[in-house]
Amino acid sequence: MNDKQTLRAQFEAADASRAALMERVRKCAALSDPTMLPLIGTTQNVRLMRSYQGLGANILSNIASKLIMAVFPPNMPSVRLKPSARIRVDPYTTQEGLDILQKHLYARELLWHSTLDTTKYRTKFLTAFKHTIGVGNSLTRCGGENGDYWFKNFRFDHFVQKRGSDHEVLWTTTLEKKDPLELSDKDLAKADLNREELEKKTGEDRPQSLFTRCTRQREAKNWVVEQELNDKIIRTSQEPVSPDLVLGYKELPGEDYSRGLIEEMMGDLSSFNTLYRNLLDWSTNASKVTPVLDPSNSYDMTPADLTKPSGEVVLGRVMDGKVQGAAFLSTNMASDLSVVLNHADRIERRLGKQGLLETEAQRKAERVTATEVMRVARQLEGALGAIYAEIASEVQRTLYDRMIYQMERDKLLPPLPSGLEGAVDVEILTGLEALGRQVELEKLMGALQLILPVPELAARLSPERLLAMIFRGYNLDMAQVVKTAEEMQAEAEARMAEQAQAAAAQQAISSAGAITEERAKQATAQAAQPPV
Repeated sequence: MNDKQTLRAQFEAADASRAALMERVRKCAALSDPTMLPLIGTTQNVRLMRSYQGLGANILSNIASKLIMAVFPPNMPSVRLKPSARIRVDPYTTQEGLDILQKHLYARELLWHSTLDTTKYRTKFLTAFKHTIGVGNSLTRCGGENGDYWFKNFRFDHFVQKRGSDHEVLWTTTLEKKDPLELSDKDLAKADLNREELEKKTGEDRPQSLFTRCTRQREAKNWVVEQELNDKIIRTSQEPVSPDLVLGYKELPGEDYSRGLIEEMMGDLSSFNTLYRNLLDWSTNASKVTPVLDPSNSYDMTPADLTKPSGEVVLGRVMDGKVQGAAFLSTNMASDLSVVLNHADRIERRLGKQGLLETEAQRKAERVTATEVMRVARQLEGALGAIYAEIASEVQRTLYDRMIYQMERDKLLPPLPSGLEGAVDVEILTGLEALGRQVELEKLMGALQLILPVPELAARLSPERLLAMIFRGYNLDMAQVVKTAEEMQAEAEARMAEQAQAAAAQQAISSAGAITEERAKQATAQAAQPPV
């Protein structure tokens, strides 16, 4: 590809080279959700062509909702930070240093999750998962600054990409419609556009194509981000992490784009759609009421008689209680179409099993139990196998790297202690591993039940470390409820001062009492002496 080409020309050339792929993928979308990839030239004012069945759409929504539940379980961490093995085995590393580092990493986890929760990432990734399953590919852009972060989904015909021999993404180019008036005067000048002339246009005529290209630089280990409007580059930047989060369902060697689950079901879905169309046609014909008159009858009955309101008398010949010369059209194909219906039922059961439609429904609630998440994860791992774990790991790792970069860039995340930049392992919790902290907590409680009854062993436990492990297991902030060592020391000193004051007061009372008692004794003794 010529580097001197505009981003528009590069996008159009890459898009033209995948014409056969787009035709195949549009068939997949037509059998599931046509909004994922409409036909060429379709606009929002044009009615989309729908299939004759809703099974494909149900499979798409069901698996996507289960993926969002298992990949991003509510109230459960999706990543875990811990000191690397290099730090833990270093003989110069003290336990106190490890505890301080672990507290710092846990604080970073909480900040990352709280910042992510302020965005609409669940809604955006639900759409991304639908596109990944339906058409095999999805692209979600992560941007924003100063804590105001956002996610944007791109349709498959609005982005192109290239993968290397290692199947890593080399570059992505996206297309979106942008109103130039939203740009600064500096960007408009670079695009050779005049704000006054743009303001004269209507809102429908004003938007122009904005192309954004992210190119991976292997040697520099960063990404070059370029934006083009009106065939002019208006912005260029370098970032260590790409803003484009690219997902694929089933990657194949030598191909730049992945295949989707709906494509794997294409044979059964296409057959089921055809059979259902035939059944609907037959049902429509069978539901019609079509009267038939014998043209040779001479019984004064006319077609107008058959359209008379209920209750009116019609003149005609009747023999043995039956009208002569008139009948109703009947298809009499129920026995023949039972074969079609049985075959369609078999396909529907097969597709339902593959699409997890026959599994237990997920309870609708803001808070779900660990058991529910584990059940969903097991269903996905059984149905999708290693593909599910790959999707989950890829989306969580890229999302974590991008958000951490943006938060550190905007100084919303405290930096790691000096010399420990590479001493942290990021553990991506996917599937059943997302319940890792709960499992560790159960193991800890079991160990304590064995240790606490033995005083010699219980004396060796560290209360502070136990508290930290328990609170991390429940994903709670220990700093909000647990007193610090300084607070404990201050309270201990205050108690000692109170005890000293109480002891001094008691001593004073005792001394005063002793003096009073002595004086009373002396007075009694003097009173008892005889007068001289």
